[in-house]
Amino acid sequence: MKLSVFVVTYNHEKFIRQCLDSILMQKVDFDYEIVIGEDSGTDQTLSICEEYAREYSQIKLLPKTNRLGIAGNWKRVLSECKGKYVAMCEGDDYWCDPLKLQKQVDFLESDKDENFVLCFHDVMLKDGEDNIIEESKTEGGIANSDRSSYDLITGYHPSTQTVMFRQKYLPEILSVIKKYKYNNNDAVLFSLLGQYGAGKFIPNVGKSVWRIHNGSAWSSASEINKQINIYNTYTFLQRVNKEYKNHYSKIRLSYASKILPKAVKDRKIAISVKYYFITCWLYLKLKDFKSIWNIQKGVIYNLIHK
Repeated sequence: MKLSVFVVTYNHEKFIRQCLDSILMQKVDFDYEIVIGEDSGTDQTLSICEEYAREYSQIKLLPKTNRLGIAGNWKRVLSECKGKYVAMCEGDDYWCDPLKLQKQVDFLESDKDENFVLCFHDVMLKDGEDNIIEESKTEGGIANSDRSSYDLITGYHPSTQTVMFRQKYLPEILSVIKKYKYNNNDAVLFSLLGQYGAGKFIPNVGKSVWRIHNGSAWSSASEINKQINIYNTYTFLQRVNKEYKNHYSKIRLSYASKILPKAVKDRKIAISVKYYFITCWLYLKLKDFKSIWNIQKGVIYNLIHK
């Protein structure tokens, strides 16, 4: 099998047809499978997936289970992807270029020395009604450029629905992330893939669409919960990739410093206490005593000015 297409979905009845149609419209000269993990949602997503699975033999719809959650469903689908390469598209996103898969497979096949562990392309942001939010997703002003191995390892990642990567590294990665339980699965996957090579930007692939809508798990999360999730993700990465522990410590510190004042202001006592000590400890390791004093002042200010 040349390629597996990874699809995770939960309560995407409004979007899943467009997602699957955009995969099935691909014009390729190789065989591929579409591996779908529907995470026991409450709408008609599963019924729609079953309908497509009956009609298209390349669709592999994984058996219904109890709700696994985002991390569990990601790991389940990744473990079932057996192609030489894996392309990714979550159930509320979709592709626009009918030659996307062919172009990305052609590039990875041409990379005989396997300097690149993955390739990706540009992405457009839309809302749940298909209105454009952003024509091109830019991070740091240079989104449309290659990612070095260091970029991937340390958190400078492409958008999930644009990525195709080499499957050969998945078994080892899955053995590492089996205890990971947070929602930043793409960040963990791409960081770990970065240990095996760089990421190539493919300029001649049409944009894919990343939907930002209230029904998605990430968009519906509170700002503080998003920050806690990212903090936990980099804590996990620091444990499994000690070579970059100092870099991950700085990322953890940046998020802990955002979480603390918000938690204090919102009177979230348990979170406030936890991230107060975390932030002080991280600054103490850096011997940044002035910042520790500033933390005390910030906590007092937020307590007074509720």
